[in-house]
Amino acid sequence: MQRLTPGPLHALLPAGAEIWLDGGHNEAAAQSVSATLAQVANGRPAHLILGMLSNKDATGLLAPFAPLAASFTAVPVPGHAHHDPADLAATARALGIPSTATAPDVPTALASIQAAAPLVLILGSLYLAGEVLRENDELPD
Repeated sequence: MQRLTPGPLHALLPAGAEIWLDGGHNEAAAQSVSATLAQVANGRPAHLILGMLSNKDATGLLAPFAPLAASFTAVPVPGHAHHDPADLAATARALGIPSTATAPDVPTALASIQAAAPLVLILGSLYLAGEVLRENDELPD
């Protein structure tokens, strides 16, 4: 799990935002990352952005995050076979995440978050993680 430094993606969010990124894409990773997110969040609600390859288990990945999430936005994974964002949003709703949406890309998803000083986690695919790092002008940790 990597905290993104200030960059072009941060500029899309309200002041005080934190953006975290993880390429975790299975249930085992979700258990670990969600535990870390809970510590980082320290009671603050999280805003999840997920793009996931079609050969991965969306419910297994999302279930550990559901209690932490205030909102969820599904995005495609450019250039790769991925879960339909509408299907991912439906899965998130079924898991009890209160606000779900889709977006055509991560920047659009970020721009839609209007919470004060939001805590954002982008996850679900290493391909998506690479794209996010590129869009934020950042090298991986």
